[in-house]
Amino acid sequence: MSVRMGKRPAVTVATTDVLRGIAAFGLDPRDEAPGRMSISEGEWEGLAEEIELRRLSGLALAAVSAEVVRLPEESRGDLRQRQRSAMLWALKLERILVKLGEEFSRAGAAVAVLKGPAVAHTVYPDASWRPFGDIDLLVTGRHWQTACAIVEAAGFERRAPEPRPGFNERFGQGTTYVDASGVEVDLHRRLVFGAFGRWIDPDELLDRSVPFQLGGAELRRLDDTALMVHACVNASLGGRSPAPLALRDVAQIARSGRVDWGALDEAVAGWRCRAVIRHATEAVSRGLSVGIPVELARVASAPVSRQELRALAAYTTERRGRGGKARSTLRSLPGIRAKSSFVWSLVFPDGEFVAAREGSRGRTAYLRRWTTPLRWLGSH
Repeated sequence: MSVRMGKRPAVTVATTDVLRGIAAFGLDPRDEAPGRMSISEGEWEGLAEEIELRRLSGLALAAVSAEVVRLPEESRGDLRQRQRSAMLWALKLERILVKLGEEFSRAGAAVAVLKGPAVAHTVYPDASWRPFGDIDLLVTGRHWQTACAIVEAAGFERRAPEPRPGFNERFGQGTTYVDASGVEVDLHRRLVFGAFGRWIDPDELLDRSVPFQLGGAELRRLDDTALMVHACVNASLGGRSPAPLALRDVAQIARSGRVDWGALDEAVAGWRCRAVIRHATEAVSRGLSVGIPVELARVASAPVSRQELRALAAYTTERRGRGGKARSTLRSLPGIRAKSSFVWSLVFPDGEFVAAREGSRGRTAYLRRWTTPLRWLGSH
C-alpha cells in the first residue's frame, strides 16, 4: 500500500490551516491567488507525511502546479513521488475492482461502488485529485452471501471474525476483506454502523445507482443525490473530527450541478438523516472556509427531530467512545426479538471473536470483555 501507517507527525495549527487550504483548492477560483500559500523546505518535512496520510497529494500537486502553493523544487520532487505512489496504488485497486465487477455482473449481484473511484471519476475535474486507499462496495441483502463468496474466491480473507455468524449482515455496517498484498475490500451492508445506518435504506440507495465507466468496464455507483447523502455521512459520522478530503467530497458533489435538491430533501426526511446533512455542511463551511450552495443550505436548515440529534451525538461527541453507536443501534432495532439478538451477540460472542479482540480465550477473556459495557454505563 502506498501509505504506511506509523507514528504520525505532530499536527500544528499552521499545518491544519495548510491542509484545509489544499483541500479547498479549486472550489473557488476567486480565492486562488498565486502564492497564496508558501511552504519552506523545513516546513515541508513536517507536512509531507500528513498530506500523504490524508490523501491530499493530488490536490496539493494541483495547487503547486497552479502556483497557488509555492514549494521549493526539491520538495516538489518529493510531492510528485508521493502522488505517483498514490496513483499507482489507485490503479492497482481499480484493476481489482474491474475484475470483481465482472464477477458480480456474472453472478447477477446488485453492487454499487462507494467513495474512491466512484467519486474521483465522476465529480472531480481530474481523477488524480482524489486518491483512495481501498475498495468500498454497497451490497444488497439478497446478494450479500454471493458477494462475500466472490471476494473470498478472489483471494481475500476476512480481517476479523463476526461476534456471531450473520451479525454483520443483520446488524453491522459490513465486512472488511484483505489480501496478501494489503488491498482492502470493504463490503457494506449499510453506509455506517448505528441508527443512521439502519434508517438510510441501503436497498433504496442501490435502486438509485447509475452506471459509470472505469478502465473500459461499466460499473455502478450511487447517483449524485444519493452520493451527496453518503458524502455527508462519511464526513460527519466517519470520525470525531471530519477528514479534510471527506469535507472536500461534500463540497465537490454539492457544486457538481447534478444533485436533485428536491429529491435530496425528500430522501433525508424519509431516511431521518437531516441532522447529518446539517452537521456536514457546517463542518465544510468551518473546515474549508467555502460557501455552501443555497439549495444545500436550505435542505440542511429544515427542522431536525430530537431523535436524530440524539443519534448524531453517538458519533460526534464523547459518547462515540462509550458505546454510543451500539446503544443507538439497539434503540433503532424494531421489536424485542431483534434487540435481544443484538445484545446477546455482543455480550456472548463466539470464542473466535473474543480471542481476536481480547488476545486470548476462556472465562478471563469474557470477563475482560464484559467490563467494557459496565464502563459505558458508569460513564453515561
